[in-house]
Amino acid sequence: MKKRVGLILGCVLFVISAVGSVSGDKKDNASVSEKGNATKQETKENAKEAKKEYEIENVDIEKDEFSTYVTGVLKNNGGKKGYVQITVPCYDKNGAKLGDALANVNDIEANGKWKFKAIYMGSETPASCDVNKLEVSGF
Repeated sequence: MKKRVGLILGCVLFVISAVGSVSGDKKDNASVSEKGNATKQETKENAKEAKKEYEIENVDIEKDEFSTYVTGVLKNNGGKKGYVQITVPCYDKNGAKLGDALANVNDIEANGKWKFKAIYMGSETPASCDVNKLEVSGF
């Protein structure tokens, strides 16, 4: 009986440690540049830094009568990904978070690009979506 409890406890601890070791990094693995505003100096400095796993370019926020969208281009600087997700927090006029604009895709090749369109699906129209807090996750 004691061996069985020890075995079960060992398995539970192994699963917890395995889940805890999965990378949860999001924001620090992506660099965002809005509408190509980078200067030559910034480009040189960025080249010196370690390349981020993802680059986000040409970010724009669009609204129509149905919803709010965050659009742009994601470049995968790493290996092939089976799934990638982008979330962008959206806020009301008082700064309260309403939810996230969300987009996801399956299968991005190494060094591939994805033209994304993240949609905010909430019932209220957000006053703003903060692209500086955009998060990318993938595996």
